[in-house]
Order: sequence, then C-alpha cells, then structure tokens
Amino acid sequence: MMASVLRSRLRGFSLLELLVAISIMALALGVLYRAMAGSAQAAATVEQRQSALAVAQSLLWANADLPSEGWWQDGQSGPYKWSVRSTPYPTEVERTTPSAVPLQRLQVVVSWGGADRTHSLELSTLLAQRPPLALAGGVR
Repeated sequence: MMASVLRSRLRGFSLLELLVAISIMALALGVLYRAMAGSAQAAATVEQRQSALAVAQSLLWANADLPSEGWWQDGQSGPYKWSVRSTPYPTEVERTTPSAVPLQRLQVVVSWGGADRTHSLELSTLLAQRPPLALAGGVR
C-alpha cells in the first residue's frame, strides 16, 4: 500500500492539472497585457494634454496687450489647433468710476486628435486693458 502511494506521488502532474495551470496563466497574462496597454495609452494622453496646456499658456502670456474692442485669432501649432478670443468684460466699478482700468476676458481653446476622437482644453482669464504706449515721434 505504501509503495503505491509513493509511486503516485512520484509520477508528476496529470494532463488535466497542466491544462488548468496553463489556462490560469493565459488568463492572467491577458489581464496583465490589457493593463499595460491601458497605462501606456493613459501616459500618451497625459503627455498630449500637457503639451496642449503649454501651447495654451504660451498663447495667454503672448497676448497681454489687447485692443479695447476685443480680438479673435485662430492658428495651429504642430498637431494642436488653437483659437484666442478676447472680449470686453464690463464691471460695476468700471461703470461708476471713470478712472477704473477696463478688463478683457481672454479665452484660449486648444484642440487636438484624429477623426475618431478629439480632445480640447480651454483656459480663460481676466486681464487689465493696458493703454497704448506713446513713443516719441509717433512710432510704435
């Protein structure tokens, strides 16, 4: 009796046990591959969003001098399409105080992506309208 128990333990795994182990391993690898692909796609999306944010911030900083009537401009920077729009932003203080500095609402929209999916990022801020500089000789 003892010899038959020892012999059955020394024979190794059965075919059914091997098939179950391989199936479990295949399922685990499938889940792992999906997770890795998802994290790589998320990293690419974050990188694109950071680049779009850099484009939008540079457009905000580059357009600090705004005309009093407002302004609109479109353009493209690499894969990013952008539009900048400024509009007068009236306030109660401006209406009651003649010396108050008028404000402009500056809005930047950056969009990117393909035909299947597009993304966009919007930044908006208020800027004080600067008076035009008067230089000698009328040259600006």
